[in-house]
Amino acid sequence: MSSQRCNNCGNKIKSHSSFGNTNRALTSSSLKLLNDFLPDDLVKESFCYDCTTTIEIRTSLSIYDKLNEWLKPLEKKKLDILSNYDKIQESILKKKIIVFDSYKDDIKLYSIIPDKIKTLEFIDNSIIVDSGMWSTSSDNLDAMWSAVHDSIARKGLDSDNKLNKGLSDSKESLKRMVFLNGGNCVVDLKHSFSELAGNGKILIYSQGTMGIDSTKKLVNFNDVEKEFKDELDSLESQLNEIHITQQKYHLERLNSILTTLEYAESDN
Repeated sequence: MSSQRCNNCGNKIKSHSSFGNTNRALTSSSLKLLNDFLPDDLVKESFCYDCTTTIEIRTSLSIYDKLNEWLKPLEKKKLDILSNYDKIQESILKKKIIVFDSYKDDIKLYSIIPDKIKTLEFIDNSIIVDSGMWSTSSDNLDAMWSAVHDSIARKGLDSDNKLNKGLSDSKESLKRMVFLNGGNCVVDLKHSFSELAGNGKILIYSQGTMGIDSTKKLVNFNDVEKEFKDELDSLESQLNEIHITQQKYHLERLNSILTTLEYAESDN
């Protein structure tokens, strides 16, 4: 019985076996097919049945698992790039918000839709306000303190101020959304208020439509975006390269190739 070892996994390639169990090498055509698919790092001069089988008895030496390990650093690199991308976007957002703080009073809110406004898209938000009204005191408090606590809560102490603050925050949030998306007004604005489970918390839901008033100033963010354009373009290019590589060497593509491989006949 003569034998040689697989260049990939190191297992013996048997050219003859009296028991009929042979670990045969790939035919030359199948070897070429597999190597044409694999990245250069994984190309070998020979592969055998043991490391190319699709049966679920693979080891870390199988070409499937080797390719899987080869792909893992790409996924980590992609996550690192996405993290850097998010940090840059956050920096852009912070710079835009600085501009917003000096511009927000110029963003107008309308309960109607004036003719001069070009509407863009629906926007909404919700804010929960702890009004302090009809709040239930804790069972483990002193009975007298509980009575005082509930009495104060039922009077709604400072509740009007809290609701007004919540409504103001909701309006400012809508203004910020409009500002960051290139508008300069909100039309058809509506608010609704809902008590949540009688616990003193009020849900303020606001909705409207982002619009552009052509007679008013529009803020231009070109300078801010230009400052980070080269960095973002570089990251997007790297992400695209990784995506192409991952698709080219996708494990399912390898699996499809493995099902078509043929093995050399053993010598008798």
